[in-house]
Amino acid sequence: GEEGTRLQAVRGAASLADRYLAEQDRVGLVTFGGIMRWLRPGMGPLHRIRFIEAVIETDVVFSYAWKALSAIPPGVLPPNALIVALTPLLDERTVGALLDLAARGFDLAIVDVSPVPLVAPPPGPTGELAYRIWRLERESVREQFSRLGVPIATWANGEPLDRALLELQACRRRSRLARA
Repeated sequence: GEEGTRLQAVRGAASLADRYLAEQDRVGLVTFGGIMRWLRPGMGPLHRIRFIEAVIETDVVFSYAWKALSAIPPGVLPPNALIVALTPLLDERTVGALLDLAARGFDLAIVDVSPVPLVAPPPGPTGELAYRIWRLERESVREQFSRLGVPIATWANGEPLDRALLELQACRRRSRLARA
């Protein structure tokens, strides 16, 4: 589950970076994988290589060295930046950090790199119940973001990333219309 969603997120992040860099946008990176790391926004072929290396080096491990988002240096998350988070929404610290960004008014969009197709319910009635509870907890997290006006799209393994990105664009348009 986790390894499959991590690899999918790596591919998605590389694809998104390529798209934005091709449009001459600056691209930065913040990773949560036990320790928080970041790459300041930049442009060009050399920055693309740095970005890809940083994404590949991200590993999901538990660490007591977790830092709050306030530990990110100024300029890594410019106030007018669009933040696109690719996450399976499994780690409470990452979910908390993203909720904090949304509450602070950052322009945030989430691509839920869904682990659901990769996880089978454990056998027996207890396993089925645990699986249903897990699915309900995931929906509850997604609902928290929706209530804050954060567009969230599901990207299941094997589906084209474009489908999730189109879903995000539609959600962002609806959100802007609702605020106007």
